[in-house]
Amino acid sequence: MIWRYFLSTLALLVVITLVAVSLFVVSRNRPEWEVGLGSAVVWENFSGEVVPSKEYPLKVFRSAQVVDKQVVKGDEVEKGERVMSLILGNDREVKVYAHRSGIITFVTPASDVENGEVLIKIADNESNWGEIVLTGSTNVSVGDKAKLTYSQREISAEVTDLKLSSDGEDGFIHLRSREELPLYDSFQVQIITAFRNNILVVPKEAVIKEGGGFFVFVKGGWFGTKKKVDLGLEGNEYAEVVAGLNEGERVLLRK
Repeated sequence: MIWRYFLSTLALLVVITLVAVSLFVVSRNRPEWEVGLGSAVVWENFSGEVVPSKEYPLKVFRSAQVVDKQVVKGDEVEKGERVMSLILGNDREVKVYAHRSGIITFVTPASDVENGEVLIKIADNESNWGEIVLTGSTNVSVGDKAKLTYSQREISAEVTDLKLSSDGEDGFIHLRSREELPLYDSFQVQIITAFRNNILVVPKEAVIKEGGGFFVFVKGGWFGTKKKVDLGLEGNEYAEVVAGLNEGERVLLRK
């Protein structure tokens, strides 16, 4: 009986020792980061395409049937170039020509059109507007700065307009870039919705949320020292430290 108790106690001590050693090794091997001054940035990622800031419609002058379309959306045309034909009520064919040079942004899908309906729309060859889908959870505001990734380049932009739908579904964000972009080319965009610079920051990988508060493990002791911290702006990568840490302290990161 005594031997059984002794062996059980010994086995428990061995397990505790192995766990402690394992935790010690893990904590020692955890990557570290020195607390210092930096930036906390919040951004949202979207994708979209370049759309025209102004379009010039060409309307039909009477009821007709649309036949023999020569262009589709995105085609570049010269003024006077044939775009389609119409059949009038007396079976007379009328050719329709581009009323200006530019890019076709709309071609009527209808086979029959009434007086005053739009046949085509043409925009200038280049446009500096981008239009992207606006989701219901976005925090984007007019004036927010943006960064376009386009043709392996990064181009600065700014949010100029938000259009929310009345039914609460998706709307649109309009951007103006510092460079003109070809119509209907697609792009990726990162919109900065909040930014603070020259503040004390820690990586988000160092922060643990527990019981409604925030904690980090500072290097020291066997397993690191757990410290409560107060956070300000929580960026995508770094969080602002308002209290609880000092510049130069080393925090342990979660792997």
